[in-house]
Amino acid sequence: MKFELKEMDALRIIEALRSELIFSKTYYEENPREEDRAGVTSPDEWKELYNKFLLQSKEQGSLTLLKLAK
Repeated sequence: MKFELKEMDALRIIEALRSELIFSKTYYEENPREEDRAGVTSPDEWKELYNKFLLQSKEQGSLTLLKLAK
């Protein structure tokens, strides 16, 4: 899916995705049992979404200074 957004809108979305990524990493560290994590999006899924969105933004010439999540 391709998005066409103003740079400020893209920045708000990338900030929200990064926040969710950080939250999910912390949650997964604090809750190692799989049954405690049911229904919580994994850090890998958030990272993939963050990176895809950021790459697309960079292709459109926006958010070029931000780095991909590792």
